Amino acid sequence: KHSVTFTYSSGKSEKLSRTVYPLKLAFKGAAWYLYGYCTKRLDYRFFKLRRITELVCNDESFDMNAPERLFEKSVEVYGKLIKTVFLISDKMAFRVYDEISDYKIDENGDFLCTLYLPDIETICGYASSFGEYCKIISPENAVLMMKNQLEKTLKKYL
Repeated sequence: KHSVTFTYSSGKSEKLSRTVYPLKLAFKGAAWYLYGYCTKRLDYRFFKLRRITELVCNDESFDMNAPERLFEKSVEVYGKLIKTVFLISDKMAFRVYDEISDYKIDENGDFLCTLYLPDIETICGYASSFGEYCKIISPENAVLMMKNQLEKTLKKYL
């Protein structure tokens, strides 16, 4: 119930100072977000935690409550999302259980996971975070981008 001030790196590579009344932490699309009232924009906003630096808790208190549900319709919050399917090794079960809610376990014990992510770069980045234990099944343009990225990376080690 106290405001916070932080530096926020926007999607446009801008470093912006924000004062926010934090209301809720939310996990969506493979990332954690702070949901709160932004005093600069005079509106409720989502702030990706990885983009927040120099966080300071202020003495200023507030009396607001978060809505019970933040993600009624994901498309309204994030724009158009891309249906993504990953095959993730059973060796990463702990991450699947922690991070992904829509999955099926195949005959080998591996996970066929469905997620909705905002863009191809996010799909490839998230798949990369699993290392050798994840394969992008769809969409095809993400498969092609990942192959291209891996080929470029491999050249650095030859």
